[in-house]
Amino acid sequence: MNDINDMPNQYLDVEEKEDDEENMERMKKYLGASTKTSKMVKDIKSMLQGVCAYGETSDALKQIKYERQRMQNEMTSFRRSLKDVKQIIKGLKIQNRDALLKTCGGVLHDCGDLKGKGCASGMYRLHPKGESPFKGYCDMNANGGGWTVIQRRQDGSTNFYRGWEDYKNGFGDPIGEFWLGNEHIYKLTSKGRYQLRVHLQDWNGYTRYATYNTFKLGNEGSRYKLTIGGYSGNAGDSMIYNNGSQFSTKDKGSSCAKSTFGAWWYKNCTYSNLNGEYLRGKTSGKGSDRGVAWYHWKGWNNSLRKSTMMIRKY
Repeated sequence: MNDINDMPNQYLDVEEKEDDEENMERMKKYLGASTKTSKMVKDIKSMLQGVCAYGETSDALKQIKYERQRMQNEMTSFRRSLKDVKQIIKGLKIQNRDALLKTCGGVLHDCGDLKGKGCASGMYRLHPKGESPFKGYCDMNANGGGWTVIQRRQDGSTNFYRGWEDYKNGFGDPIGEFWLGNEHIYKLTSKGRYQLRVHLQDWNGYTRYATYNTFKLGNEGSRYKLTIGGYSGNAGDSMIYNNGSQFSTKDKGSSCAKSTFGAWWYKNCTYSNLNGEYLRGKTSGKGSDRGVAWYHWKGWNNSLRKSTMMIRKY
């Protein structure tokens, strides 16, 4: 009987075990599904974060592009303002030049008229006989004074690689770097005997000079043909080679003007090139006589720091 009485319990135990196994299977399936779901949720979150990150990056890139464009606009505006300021300064310099003109010595045909009058070096109004007046610089210190300066290089602030008309009429600032103008030089030297004095300085501060007792230019029809001779000095004679040569610029005359980046009385081509490119020292790799050159002092591949050319009647 006990066995019979125990049978329901045995059946119950079996049923309970079967239920437990089913529940376990269900739990496993549930947990498996839950794990997959959890992974999917994580993947979705990751994707959403990526989308957000992309959105943030995209916004950041847009902001960077905006800032870059804004800075470019401001820089363009600044350049325009700077250009305007430079023009204003240039205009003020031109306006004030007359205030810088010295009046010592009365009416001057050239700077030689100042000799013996105790006048200082500076900018004067020159009025050659029968010609229109123009501004020039008088050197009253070198070798007795009375020199009319026709060229000066000292800091590279003025572009000397110019065309025919600029060299004909002159350019630059008489109290800085400048070329007086071939037409002015021709008219001055056509009214008497003139000598030329050249002062040179290298980048170590050493100086030399060259004097020519004969210096004269022909008119524009002769392309300002050079007559030069009678050298003395300690720089070496680097200009006698140019005697009889015509003046050339990048747009007229000898091709040497282009190859040397200058303007000069080129023959084939030259041993001097004082209107050459301002190269601040050695010119190796840029062409032997491309710089501010004076061969018989520094040889090739050396560009001088300063040069001054001046003429005086005698």
